[in-house]
Amino acid sequence: MIQRIAQALFLLIFILLLFFSSVLVTHNIPADVFLRMSPFIAISVMIASRTIVAGMSVSLIIMGTALIFGRFFCAYVCPFGTTIDFFDWLFLRKSKRRGVKNPEKLRNLKYYILGFLAVSSLFSLTLIHAFDPIALATRIYTFLFYPLSVYIVNFSIDIFRPLAARFNWVGLSLTRFFQPVFLANFTTVLLFALILALNIIQPRFWCRKPLPAGCAIKPGISFWIPEAHCRSRLQLLSSMPEAMPCGSN
Repeated sequence: MIQRIAQALFLLIFILLLFFSSVLVTHNIPADVFLRMSPFIAISVMIASRTIVAGMSVSLIIMGTALIFGRFFCAYVCPFGTTIDFFDWLFLRKSKRRGVKNPEKLRNLKYYILGFLAVSSLFSLTLIHAFDPIALATRIYTFLFYPLSVYIVNFSIDIFRPLAARFNWVGLSLTRFFQPVFLANFTTVLLFALILALNIIQPRFWCRKPLPAGCAIKPGISFWIPEAHCRSRLQLLSSMPEAMPCGSN
């Protein structure tokens, strides 16, 4: 229960920061605080820019919590993981998982991807938007859910518009929000559909196998804290989801 409440709370904060980003920026409030939390983004940006980005120092906090509690961020804070969990519960909670027949072949996939992304960053080519959970969540909510929510609001207003005109509710009768359309909508839908479809194999398959973001902190977890100790620490908070134990693949 504690985990679900924490996930819902952090997801709500993420959505509010995203939807009101234009207002927050004008008041010098960092709307990209979740992006700054990502150690993977921090490392990629610093490699690509060849400079130390002070604004990304908050990611050190995430690495610190990982050294104490393992993948606490993945299980409690990450909006991408929460989104996957919700759709997994909505569509696949009664489905029989196929599992991975040869898990050893996929165990090191994330490290190969991490190496490729690190090399590409050296040439200032950043491809983290498809492999970092926070960047993925930002992309999905911006290009997919935000336009969809605006369409639903406008559609609802259109239903009540005749009633508003009849009772001379001028404000409602003339209200219409700008409908955003992004060129990346189609590719985002395909990517998100692929990520959700992979859950048929295993819960949070995208996070467990090809997603290299956890590699930025996993070596530190494995070196400093034995897995058994990490699990005992997490039990003090609540049980972690099976997909995200300390050092899981």
